[in-house]
Amino acid sequence: MKSLIKPSIGTLTAMLFLVIGIAEATASDLVFHEARVILTHEQSLHGAGYLTIRNDSGQDDRLIKASCNCASRVEIHTMTMDGDIMRMRPVSNGLEIPAGQEISLHPGGLHLMLIGMKSSPSPLIMTLIFERVGEVRVPFVQYLRAESHHS
Repeated sequence: MKSLIKPSIGTLTAMLFLVIGIAEATASDLVFHEARVILTHEQSLHGAGYLTIRNDSGQDDRLIKASCNCASRVEIHTMTMDGDIMRMRPVSNGLEIPAGQEISLHPGGLHLMLIGMKSSPSPLIMTLIFERVGEVRVPFVQYLRAESHHS
């Protein structure tokens, strides 16, 4: 079986926003791009958020918290492999974004874990809270991870 990613029903509005120019969001000196949430299935209670954050300022900043009205909570997680076992753990001190650099939250590494999802709004907006910049609302496109079946 292969795992494919395809847009879920209800993401068309969010994708339209991306096509007409919201592919990158900016707040102060932080730039956010490729923001997406992957769900394992449409009724999933959990999702994973990925994005790239670029810090164009001369000062370090730190992502200290995230929230979304569609989930009970959002945690900043790291994922590591321990042999054949995938281990996800919350990041305790937030996520540093050094001045003049970018960090990438991606599958198999750092990510935003949406826990206890209550709904799947389109577009999905997450509130990211930074030490220096404060609260920033960032639109995320949703995708559904689907399994393809071989005959």
